Amino acid sequence: MSVKPDTDAHYYIVPRHSKLVLEVKDASTALDAPIRQNAAQANKPHQRFKFNPTRDGMYAIRCEASQHVFDVYGISKDDGAKVIQVSWHSGPNQQFRLLDAGEGCVFIEATHSGKFVAVKNGSSDGGAELVQRDKPGKADAHEYQFRLVLATRDVKPAALPTFKKPTDMLRDIGLGAIGLIPKAGGAFKFIAGAFWPDQSQQMFWDQMTYYVERYVDEKLTAKRLEDLGVALDGARKNLSDMSDMVPSAEKLGFFNSAYAAINQVDRAFFKADKAEKTLAYLIAMGTLKIGMLHEMTTAFATISDEADRNAASHRRWLSEAVAEYAAAARAYRQGIFDRRMAKVDQRARVDHSHHTSSYWIRVVDAHSGADYRRRLDIDTDQRTVDRVANDLVATAKRTAQALFDAELDALFAPTLLWNSYGAERPPAPRENIFVEAGAFGSDLEASRTLADRNAAIQGVRVYGGGALTGIAIKSNGVWQSVGSTAGTPSEIELKDKERIVSVYGTADHRLMSIRFETNFGRRAGAGDDISAPNWSADVPADLEPTLVGVKASARPGGVEGVTLTWRYERLGGYPALPAAKRRGAVKKAAAKKAAAKKSTTKKVAAKKVAKKPAAKKAVAKKVAAKKVAAKKTVAKKTPAKRAAARRSR
Repeated sequence: MSVKPDTDAHYYIVPRHSKLVLEVKDASTALDAPIRQNAAQANKPHQRFKFNPTRDGMYAIRCEASQHVFDVYGISKDDGAKVIQVSWHSGPNQQFRLLDAGEGCVFIEATHSGKFVAVKNGSSDGGAELVQRDKPGKADAHEYQFRLVLATRDVKPAALPTFKKPTDMLRDIGLGAIGLIPKAGGAFKFIAGAFWPDQSQQMFWDQMTYYVERYVDEKLTAKRLEDLGVALDGARKNLSDMSDMVPSAEKLGFFNSAYAAINQVDRAFFKADKAEKTLAYLIAMGTLKIGMLHEMTTAFATISDEADRNAASHRRWLSEAVAEYAAAARAYRQGIFDRRMAKVDQRARVDHSHHTSSYWIRVVDAHSGADYRRRLDIDTDQRTVDRVANDLVATAKRTAQALFDAELDALFAPTLLWNSYGAERPPAPRENIFVEAGAFGSDLEASRTLADRNAAIQGVRVYGGGALTGIAIKSNGVWQSVGSTAGTPSEIELKDKERIVSVYGTADHRLMSIRFETNFGRRAGAGDDISAPNWSADVPADLEPTLVGVKASARPGGVEGVTLTWRYERLGGYPALPAAKRRGAVKKAAAKKAAAKKSTTKKVAAKKVAKKPAAKKAVAKKVAAKKVAAKKTVAKKTPAKRAAARRSR
């Protein structure tokens, strides 16, 4: 599966086996300086790299400091050839493909040689140089595997994440909360350490934001993210301070302070005008808040060293938080899904420019770039044209929906566990999800099943070289094929723990090319990759999908079309919506509550209005009384003053 990095961003490239980072030796800007691994350092541009697209899914890997690119020395195709930096000159030895290696890692393939970049001799030492070698023959060849970590501001090298993606980290918090993985060091240490590794909260939020942006294709609101980070800092400090405290009233006080800080900021997540702009916050904050309430309901004594006298209230708070956040997650998911599906043509287009004796019916998916086509004879009756057009729209929508549903399962993975937080809540269910994508090429009216979902795929053969002529799939020890199997095929016999993780190619009104890739970085394929639109049937690598089904059809001269079925396991699910009977009651109760609140507000306002005249009258009486008293005083004093004046004369 080709991995697509953000071409505007810089990355740390982290060898999986060593946890060091790649760099240009000695921070050199000279030509021919070797690429090696070393300990990460903060704000060092010779350790940060950008992926500049070249062509056909290939990239030049450019150092931020020198602006030179990775280059296999001497255009060598030999094992052990060094990887150095030189200036860009469009050489084939300067172009690399990123292939999914599973578990959040990639293989870096040198496209001129078909070999893979690796740390020399599998060394874990700083200073070990980068070389190219043959394809790894086993899944645990970690010196071939690299994790791309976004080089964000204020990064602390010790905080370079080892999780596959931020939502996996949040999912791990959930798995810990519901007891499926242990929580080292205690519950709150686990939560605080996961959210803020090495006290670097910015690292987490930057990675989370970047990950969500890639899925929803929308920039998040930077100001809101910054405000959130500041507000949560208080919660972080309280959680950190309480981590090593013994159960006590003081520890409970720290907990309550952290929870109060979270409550002050989480309201903003439910007021966004666009769901995708606050999705990162919803997933993260929901996991943190519900996780804390989970600990409150299941382990109160480990916080306060006393029995929970408000256990019923705490359970109610947890249920309410789960319901509120889960409802928001469902709404966010639906909004993003609707936005995605709107990018698929709602009606087919007719293209008469192809040939004088025929024309194409086309449906375009503006999100993925997929271009679905069927070719019809020029004298085809209108009823058939309408049927083909409607079928093509349905195919495009069905494929887009199936693949994007899988993407959303990857994105929302942490939220699927929320309903299982708390001692009295149901365990997280496990479910096998099947995703059918296609048909790519023809509509498979006469298709043949080469592998079904009940049998493991053991091998793939693709025939034809520059023109795709046949496909064969091995399952249960038997090869099934369509098209011609003449000639030497491009072939993969799957090894232990190896599986097909990506299928892509080109198609117009029929299948022009197809490529199969495995999690070991091996490929089999054939056909014309240039003269027709690209298609991809990939399910997100985050889900660790397995190809389990292949259907294909062929006519003399080539393969017409293919449909592919993937399987992945989904853990958890959203809480069920209220039953239909209850929805009305819920609405009535809400309306009654709102009406009562409105009535109370009116009464209070009326009392205030009624009080105002009375208050004015009282003030007026007091003023009048003061005036009368003053006059009397003056009147008493005046005769006395006159008598005194007469005596003085």
